[in-house]
Amino acid sequence: MTTFIQIVVYRFLLLAERMKDYPQLSLGLVSPENPSALTRKRWRYLVERRLPEAAPSRKWPITADHCFARVLLDNVLEVPWRTVVRPPAWRNTSLQDLERAIELGEAVLANQTDLHALNARSLAMRRKTR
Repeated sequence: MTTFIQIVVYRFLLLAERMKDYPQLSLGLVSPENPSALTRKRWRYLVERRLPEAAPSRKWPITADHCFARVLLDNVLEVPWRTVVRPPAWRNTSLQDLERAIELGEAVLANQTDLHALNARSLAMRRKTR
C-alpha cells in the first residue's frame, strides 16, 4: 500500500528529474488518487535510474535496467517473470508483486540484500550460469 510519505518522496524525485521522462506527472496522471500509476512510476524509476546509476560503484554483476527488472521480478515471483507476466512487466505485473519487487530493490540499494545472490538465483531459475 502506498503511503502519503512515499507519494511525496516519489513526486519530488520525479520533479527532480525535470519531468523530462515523466510527462504524466504534469498531466495529473500520477497522483494519490491513482496509486497504480505511482507504483508503476516508482518501479520504472528504480530499475531504469537508481539501480543502474548505483551499479558502477558497487561492482554489481549487472548494470542494465532490464537485468535489474529480471532479477527483482524473478525473485519475487519465484519463476522467470515472463512465464507468469505478459510484457511489458512494468504495466502488467500486479501492484502487490511490483511493490514487493520495489521493496527488494530498495533493500539491494541499502546493502541489506545481496544482488549477487539474487542474480545467481534468477539465472538458476532460467537454467543459466555465470
